[in-house]
Amino acid sequence: MRRVGIIQIGRVRRLSFLMCLLLAGCNLSFQSKQYDFLKSLTVDRSSIALPTWRLNWAGTQQLVYPISLQTETVFTDGDNLLIRFDGWNITRIEGLEGVGELQRIEPAPDEMGRAAPSADVAVRNLPKQADIQVIWESSRGWRVRWRCGSWHPNADDSLRLTQACYTRSDLDQEWIEIENIITLSTLGMIESIKSTFDPRSSELLIQLR
Repeated sequence: MRRVGIIQIGRVRRLSFLMCLLLAGCNLSFQSKQYDFLKSLTVDRSSIALPTWRLNWAGTQQLVYPISLQTETVFTDGDNLLIRFDGWNITRIEGLEGVGELQRIEPAPDEMGRAAPSADVAVRNLPKQADIQVIWESSRGWRVRWRCGSWHPNADDSLRLTQACYTRSDLDQEWIEIENIITLSTLGMIESIKSTFDPRSSELLIQLR
């Protein structure tokens, strides 16, 4: 899969960017805080483009900007918010209101503990393809364990990639199913990323404006 976007960007405050920022050979001028922020993300050569992405979370929206690094893309508001994306999954979230710092972990099977006996109806009903074990862990002390399937194209729309994930309900009696979704343009570029890390909270959606 292609990496999200092809641009690296810096923090935008209240300044309007000139169109020459999109052209090669322009001299870029940063405020020191913007420059330090880019350096902190180990970007060797930075270029700026107009903001084109929007984060939807808990009923609120805000602009975010993708910064392409060697192995991942970081979506940021240029301040405290950092959302790391490896091309398939969101792997770390910092600065998202109400959740603390979140880390996605894929432990080895023996680290997740033994599954319930096969006589457990809920376990029997868990799809066999959900063999990827994932933990979302918060700096606030809570964690959610998931079993996920592989990413695959939607049967009705090949530009819509989906991943089914399952976690236990609070009463531990049944599986809750959610669907992570990546949508692509006809050119194969990512246009939106939808992910859920806790079924009790909102979906996280990052999409092109």
